[in-house]
Amino acid sequence: MGQVVERIGQLRLIHRAIRDQKSLPVDVVVGKSGKFAKRKATPTIERTISQEGIVLYG
Repeated sequence: MGQVVERIGQLRLIHRAIRDQKSLPVDVVVGKSGKFAKRKATPTIERTISQEGIVLYG
């Protein structure tokens, strides 16, 4: 449960940081890079992100 609370906190910080800067709708996904790498090979949101998304940092 601690990881979920941590991710929610991270999402809140990110949304606060970009809310006044964005001109288009934005989806923010927080997760671990290893899990993302595994899931991007299957038909998941991670695959769509890897093909069409924009990396903000990483």
